[in-house]
Amino acid sequence: MKIINVVSARPNFMKIAPFMEQINRCGQIESLLVHTGQYYDDQMSAQFFNDLGMAKPDVSLEVGSGSHAVQTAEIMKGLEPDLHLLEPLGYLNFLKLTSSAKVVLTDSGGIQEETTILKVPCIALRENTERPTTAMTGSNQVVGTDTERILTAYRNAVCRSWREPKVPPLWDGRAAERIVQVLLKQL
Repeated sequence: MKIINVVSARPNFMKIAPFMEQINRCGQIESLLVHTGQYYDDQMSAQFFNDLGMAKPDVSLEVGSGSHAVQTAEIMKGLEPDLHLLEPLGYLNFLKLTSSAKVVLTDSGGIQEETTILKVPCIALRENTERPTTAMTGSNQVVGTDTERILTAYRNAVCRSWREPKVPPLWDGRAAERIVQVLLKQL
């Protein structure tokens, strides 16, 4: 797995430093550090990396100063080569992608079910779920939108500290057969 960490301003450095330390400690994730370059003064920028014990960035976008809109546009242009966006996938291709994921972050109840049957760690980015069995016995953890809870769940998933998911009772792919048997009993 590869993860891109983008840092821009002072608060980002303080948040990303412990996250990158955990990723490095885990040893199973390739991490890329991208510095937007909004702090373009070498002395100021280098000070953050030195004080927080962070490695120099892998990529510097050298955005510089400007309005928020200008800086955001420059960051997006600079990030374009590093992101791989997918066209919408068909159901089977999406299942294949999901089955090979280390972790899935979603707000979709259907995807919570699919990750449970595939035994792939799933982090539900919502406060509740209409699929409670996925959280009780499956691979789903409902964390809401709190950044710390999301990051903690993510770290646990990628570092294999996730509980062993179980497939819920009757999730054996034979529901249609059971329904037909019930209907036949009504004849």
